[in-house]
Amino acid sequence: MSRLRNKVLPILAVSSLPPSHITSSPDIPWTRVGSGKDHLLSELERLYWDGVKAELENIVRTLKVWQQPEYAQVEVQDENDNHIHGFDTFLDQVSQGARAHAIRYGKMREKQINRNLWFPSSASLISSEFVRDVLTDNVADRVAQQVSDGIRKDVRREIKAVTTLDGIEKRAWMLLQAAGFLDIEKLIEHRPSPERFGFSKRPAIPQLALSNVDSDGMPNFEPLRCMQKQCKKVVRGSMFVHDKPDSDPGIICEECYQSHYYGREEYTKTYKHCILTESITPEMSRKICSCLGLHQDDTGGKPESLFPIDDPNRHKNTGIGGGETCKLLQLGNTIALAKYQGLLDSVGAKPRTLRDTEKAAIKAQGYGKKNFFVWPQHSAAKTEPGDSDFEEEEELRQKPEAQGSSRRLKAFKTGSYGSGVTVAEEAAADTDMPLFFRGYTEKHPYGNVHMALRVGPIVIENGVSHTKGGALISLRDMPVFQERFHLQTMPERELAIGSGSDRLLWQRKRQSTDRKRYKAVMKQVVGVPFSGSDTLPHDQELSVVYDLLAACEQPFDDSSLSASDKSKLLNSALEPALEKLKVLLGSRLKVYLGSISQRLLDESVRLTWSATSNNCQTFCTSLIDKSIFGPLVNGEASGSSKGALPLYTMSFVCPDDGYKKSRGVRTKFDVPFGLTEEYLLRFHFGRHDESDIIDTCQEYWYDWGAFGSTLYKYQDLYPWDCTEAYGRYPIKCGDCNLAKHIWAFPFDSWSISSHHLSRDRYMYAPALTDNTLTAVGQDATPSSWMRNRLTVLSAMSTLHRAATAMAHSLKFQKATAWLHKDPSHTLLDPSLSRVKLGGIHRAQPCSHYFEAGVYSHYFIAPWAPLTRRQQVEAYERQRDGRANLPDIPSASRKRRFARHTESSETYYLDFHGQTTILPIDDTTRNDPSCHHHVWMHKVDGCQSDSHFAPTSEAPGHICASGCGSSTRNAAECASGETIRAAEMATAAAEASASRSSCGGGGSSCGGGSSCGGGSSCGGGGGGCGSSG
Repeated sequence: MSRLRNKVLPILAVSSLPPSHITSSPDIPWTRVGSGKDHLLSELERLYWDGVKAELENIVRTLKVWQQPEYAQVEVQDENDNHIHGFDTFLDQVSQGARAHAIRYGKMREKQINRNLWFPSSASLISSEFVRDVLTDNVADRVAQQVSDGIRKDVRREIKAVTTLDGIEKRAWMLLQAAGFLDIEKLIEHRPSPERFGFSKRPAIPQLALSNVDSDGMPNFEPLRCMQKQCKKVVRGSMFVHDKPDSDPGIICEECYQSHYYGREEYTKTYKHCILTESITPEMSRKICSCLGLHQDDTGGKPESLFPIDDPNRHKNTGIGGGETCKLLQLGNTIALAKYQGLLDSVGAKPRTLRDTEKAAIKAQGYGKKNFFVWPQHSAAKTEPGDSDFEEEEELRQKPEAQGSSRRLKAFKTGSYGSGVTVAEEAAADTDMPLFFRGYTEKHPYGNVHMALRVGPIVIENGVSHTKGGALISLRDMPVFQERFHLQTMPERELAIGSGSDRLLWQRKRQSTDRKRYKAVMKQVVGVPFSGSDTLPHDQELSVVYDLLAACEQPFDDSSLSASDKSKLLNSALEPALEKLKVLLGSRLKVYLGSISQRLLDESVRLTWSATSNNCQTFCTSLIDKSIFGPLVNGEASGSSKGALPLYTMSFVCPDDGYKKSRGVRTKFDVPFGLTEEYLLRFHFGRHDESDIIDTCQEYWYDWGAFGSTLYKYQDLYPWDCTEAYGRYPIKCGDCNLAKHIWAFPFDSWSISSHHLSRDRYMYAPALTDNTLTAVGQDATPSSWMRNRLTVLSAMSTLHRAATAMAHSLKFQKATAWLHKDPSHTLLDPSLSRVKLGGIHRAQPCSHYFEAGVYSHYFIAPWAPLTRRQQVEAYERQRDGRANLPDIPSASRKRRFARHTESSETYYLDFHGQTTILPIDDTTRNDPSCHHHVWMHKVDGCQSDSHFAPTSEAPGHICASGCGSSTRNAAECASGETIRAAEMATAAAEASASRSSCGGGGSSCGGGSSCGGGSSCGGGGGGCGSSG
């Protein structure tokens, strides 16, 4: 990912794509309004309030439905859950004191590693300077811990002060809150697959289908193709299945569904999934398995099914010499090879000779030795207490003739293809992606991404055809709170501002367009309205709620009324609430729209779309004034009235250069990438997914993990495991509440919640973990869909309450001022400014887009052939092992997909061009006795964060806050291990002891890595996490 420093989400320029736009629109005549300088601000404001009126109608119609008898008793437990927690990690990630501590911690570990490397048995060499530094850091750590504790207590106290309502008033409040009248978001839209433009591609992994069965019972798989006659393309994301016997195609891709079958009840969405369980019949399993003593009948006299596998140990005795593995255990490799072959076929790659494969591996990885495949060990046998799940991997060298399909997993040859576009050679040096994909990274990989900026109900975008070569200003599609209503108040006009120096303003009649299909949403600013604070007069906000409830009583949908009478009645019902909102929002709206209009009129801000110099993201970013929207909380504009302060609740706006660098994740306090950042980084490497971010996260559970569903509550909507690695927080996913689950990734949760509200029920697959939330399928009911919506709204409400409390905390305001007021801090590493976008250190195995696994484990989890019970046990062993690790072991800091070499032989070229020697310190030599064997063959990605693979390290008592002390009280603990480490170092120096008790491994945060929150140093343990 080192190339992240050199580019910011460029849009691909291809010869077949018109150079002036990326989005098509009808050629409809425009009417000139006048110069932008004279008219833009007033027209923006007029369009804004027209949009707000339509938003209010959408809310009123939703409330009207919810008050009908069949919905009146629908409840969601999380609506009234006031236990808001799980935000401690976020507080530490963005607070200055915790960041400073993280830097000290990293430097301390770096010094300790270097000292142990060169003087492994010379504790007497501790210098007085070292002791002085430890004592100085100890004092600073004490202060940082006190500040951190104070912030947490302050925020918790403010949460209790946030006003809440009950019943239908609360639901009306949540709807107004979710409307985001003063929110700013970046909307990332779907665009057709880039293969239609004829340029180089790196497609997503295909969905497989059973092709045929060999005589020995072994299945063969091939990529599934869309059954629509005019399409027939390989399905690479979610699909829509129709199982009724008629003329309609049985399985279609999402693009065909959107274009031709949208809303057809007979089609049900299905996530991309592993098909092993549905493909292997009992008869096939008995034919495939040649193990002795297994072919027995069950209690009913029927032949026993041997798949899925309940006990891998029973499949060891095949009766064949040489210890040949049972073929049932090889089904995972069969799936992996089929997916791999499907990728090769899709890009036209040619078979590569063994010599070419080895030469490419040496060149790409920068090592002087050959890359060998590591075979999984299919054993569920329990190991001795001293064995570790996270020890160094053992490389098994195999003879070329014995490597079989594993050699084919690497045997490919890249080439040029498409319409004259050359494969980017620079990709070959990128070791942070699998070898196959390194040859397919285009120089401008964002060809099918289009971004627009939402400000309240207004959407601003460039790159749209027939918009005077400038920017289009229109209204967004209304959020789906219940259904897509036909809104009578939706305005029928849109604006365009020309790209000329005079910036002329134009308007035309708004045309009905197809539904927007979003890849992702990036929340930028969370507005003040209906946040529950006293920032806006609560009685006036409450008055708006009552006005909307009163509007629900009006018969504006009475079929006996004429259309004009309905319109008049609706307008009169909405008018009181609209006028009150104009008073409530007016002063802040003036700042918002004033800033946007100034940017649009600024000649230095380019409006015309260009693939290389002014793509959609560049344009959207240029419209956001970071001097106004840069602070994490509150924010203010120079010269604004007191009535506009604070301007907003929370902002995730970051400087541009922060995206260019990968955040080095070296210690448990570093801040990993969140889910949205990681999803978008895949486009940086040329990956063009059919699936949006929600479906992509679901593929972990359904396709890669082969579970057949998610595992825990809330994952049907928020598909991640919220368990924190490295002992950061004691509550694991499954035992969490909604607040804990979503505050694991606050930026992602806000963004994904907005994304949910852009979907209607047809865009969901059946919810299998919590069928009370299902939108479609056998268990779907009108009330289950309402619970789906209420859960999303409850999540947003919970985010608002905690964020409002943070914004009101003076201690938190002071602790986060460094993010925007003092540039000297971010000069250490530009990516530090983006810590507000990060999330927890994930204990979820291989969660970083599955790319931390090697070879077959990239495509499928090694527990895939097991029964559901065994799968979950294997998963939870891996997850809990990561949760119990005290820190990222120093010996594990190596590149993903690098060769599995001995740590003592490895030189690590980090993401910032600095070579660091990787020693093995004492803590990595000990196996944690509390870990049990996990059937994963120690795949580095399944224990590691995005960049590193943990090894053995002795755990200690781990504080829930990650401070390192032995107490479990996250709110009140002190940095016990840090203090003890400093005291023991001092005692060692003064007494000339033979050993030192301080420190641990780590890395410096200066110049290239960002750091994560908490406070801990030291000796025997600690606990916080990392991900990437």
